[in-house]
This record gives sequence, structure tokens and C-alpha cells, in this order.
Amino acid sequence: MSQNPFLRVRKEMGLTVAEFAAAVGLGSSTILLLEKGAILTPRIPLQKIAELGYDSEKLGQEYSAWRKELGDSIRSSMSFQKGA
Repeated sequence: MSQNPFLRVRKEMGLTVAEFAAAVGLGSSTILLLEKGAILTPRIPLQKIAELGYDSEKLGQEYSAWRKELGDSIRSSMSFQKGA
């Protein structure tokens, strides 16, 4: 599976979660939720990251694709038994 684009950006910058959160003006918990894929539409985080010079449209598309890939992976790993 590909890497979460928010995690990739943070790692490229060489920042901890707390440092990245401070750099973009968000809470550490928001960054952790993004990196877990728990935020469906990260409008505000994308706006904040755009202020640092990143292409927010591309990052948003990559995040959506990554979340879909994550969901597909989770669903394929689940086994359901008939009649259970």
C-alpha cells in the first residue's frame, strides 16, 4: 500500500507530529487523525499546508486515493462467514 501523503510530507520536512502541527497551525491530534486516515475531507489541513507552498489540490487527491486504498485493504482482509 502507498504511504499516507500527509505522513510523507511531514517526513520530507523532517518534523515530528508536534513540530508539523505547529508549523501548519493545527493540533497534534488532528495530524495523527490525518495520518490514520480518520478525516474524510481535510479542507482546513489542506489550506494550512498550501500556505507552506505545497500543492493542496494534488495532496487532497493523493489523500483521497490513499484512503480508498486503505479501506479496500481493510475490507479485503476481513472474512465474513455465511450465516454468522
